[in-house]
Amino acid sequence: MTLRSKVLNVTIAASVALGGLGGFALFNNIQADAANQSTQLKEKAPKNIIVMVGDGMGLGQMEVARQLEYGKTGVLNMEKLENVALMRTYSANNMVTDSGAAGTAIATGQKTNNEVIGSDPEGKEVDSILDLFQANGKKVGIISTNTVFDATPAAFGGSAPNRWTGSDALAQQFYDNKIDVILGGGSKPFSEELLAKFKNDNYAIAKDKTELKNAENTGKLLGLFHPSYMNYNLDKEENNSQEPTLNEMTSKALDVLSKGKKGFFLMVEGARIDHAAHAADITGVWKETIEFDNTVKDIVNWAKKDKNTLVVVLADHETMGISATENMNIEALKKIEVSPEYMASKLEKDANGEYTLETVKSVFSTYAHIELTDEEATTFLQNVKDNQGKVYPAHKIGWEIGSVIAKYNKVGVSDRTVRAESSTGGHTANMVPVFATGLGSSDFEGVLDNTDISKLIAKAAKLEFVPGQEVEKQYTDFPKSSTGYKEVKKLADKGLVVEQEDGTFAPKESITLGEAAYVLAKVKGLKDPKSLKSFKDVSSKHKYAKEIAALKEAGVLTAKKDGKLGVNDSVSREKLAKLLVKTFKLKDTGKKVSVKDLSKGSKSYQSYVKVLNQHVSAKKKDGSFAPKDKTTRVDFYVLVSKVSDK
Repeated sequence: MTLRSKVLNVTIAASVALGGLGGFALFNNIQADAANQSTQLKEKAPKNIIVMVGDGMGLGQMEVARQLEYGKTGVLNMEKLENVALMRTYSANNMVTDSGAAGTAIATGQKTNNEVIGSDPEGKEVDSILDLFQANGKKVGIISTNTVFDATPAAFGGSAPNRWTGSDALAQQFYDNKIDVILGGGSKPFSEELLAKFKNDNYAIAKDKTELKNAENTGKLLGLFHPSYMNYNLDKEENNSQEPTLNEMTSKALDVLSKGKKGFFLMVEGARIDHAAHAADITGVWKETIEFDNTVKDIVNWAKKDKNTLVVVLADHETMGISATENMNIEALKKIEVSPEYMASKLEKDANGEYTLETVKSVFSTYAHIELTDEEATTFLQNVKDNQGKVYPAHKIGWEIGSVIAKYNKVGVSDRTVRAESSTGGHTANMVPVFATGLGSSDFEGVLDNTDISKLIAKAAKLEFVPGQEVEKQYTDFPKSSTGYKEVKKLADKGLVVEQEDGTFAPKESITLGEAAYVLAKVKGLKDPKSLKSFKDVSSKHKYAKEIAALKEAGVLTAKKDGKLGVNDSVSREKLAKLLVKTFKLKDTGKKVSVKDLSKGSKSYQSYVKVLNQHVSAKKKDGSFAPKDKTTRVDFYVLVSKVSDK
């Protein structure tokens, strides 16, 4: 039972107890709410799904960002979404997850060990929710302000036994796995040879914000804007960055992906929230979270106009136990204009390769507006030497700088020694927020596990998703329990089922003669025709022209008196029997068949129906054949599958 349902039940009880007109009026309102809930249960599946991940973004990160950006009465855009939950994040082998295990759990519904991406604890690769939607005809994309092959995006688009050593393989996997849109940092493992493959497959390539803006919409896009992580927002001006913002990358991705007729799945990661939090860089957390939150606003506005999109916003884990303390010096934090990482790059070494007290004090004074004493500067230098942190060793100086700034400004954050001893560099087991809006969002409530996310998304999309099992083509209007599912799936797996534009199967709709001809020619494997000229109503440019002409040459299709085929006509069951017998050259076996209405049709009808039923059972449940009935799509594909197996 969802949180909303629990509140509803309690309120109903209260209204009955109240009695009187007020109680009944309240009860009527509750009945209306209940009816609305029932309607939500019947709502259609979203065409598009957008998952937004604020890496390391716990409630504390959100709160300090809100306070610094808007003040105590302000509201973040993500906080305005109507469905809210909390999420547990532990991994298979640790109470505290890293981003690899967290991303894998969210993307695949499968717990795994820390540092593993896209595989279970035994090392078996597992399919992701992105794989599910791709298998069902949707375009797919990943965006990150980190490297595109880092833990979170990689968990959706690939797999690696260890997140720290799999970058080259993951870059290749993104090409092999046909990810339609890839935007972020991390150009280093994308060799010239690999980039050439992307170009040959019609990917537009962008290396800076101008190229991204002007990129041709080919339906595929690769944008790599930094050799490693993209710049912190704080450092873009100082570094003269030509990188696009998260908003700009997302906007371009929506332009490209929304051209897909069957919809899309997009994962958007605000990755450097986590990196700033690792460094106890509250100013950085503020700027990165606000950029992420502004992107939430843009996406939600897009989704509202689209009216066919599910948006889920969440964090993968919390980093450094950050909190907004009462005496946090907000004004001092706002005055800082660069990241601790940038400050670290300005430290100068002496002739012996050692940082001096003077350079340390100068950097803190210039960029953090903190006047360190000699004793404090000495302690800082000793901490840098002693820091043997287990992850991100290249950033340890920036982390030490950030911790000093946080301490000076009385920020609630884990101590540097806790971070140094942590295998995750300071992650915590704190629950993180989940927000959702749009079609299918009502189930994102209460306390969830990170493995619930992909399952809830699949449920909203009306697709079956079993963690650890290989994903497959499905139809939202034709579930596995449907009669004929096995036969239809067999043909679908071979690419022989003509879907509707929205990716549905429409099992009860009638099959047209043109579609039937296309499928029969493909299943039979007929050779290309000598000419595409066939019938007056089938031009050489018709989408089924080749298959129709092939069936005509094979003697299966003949013209009506006016020279037309009737390409868009519905196929009667009598016509279907004739098509199947002639296409597959079924012979009269002499076997007796019992069909209730066999004698009611023409001799030709009787012959085709008798022969067909000698090979497969084509009768309805009541034993009749119903020759004048229109052939439904499910009946057509089931019979084609059965006959082709003979």
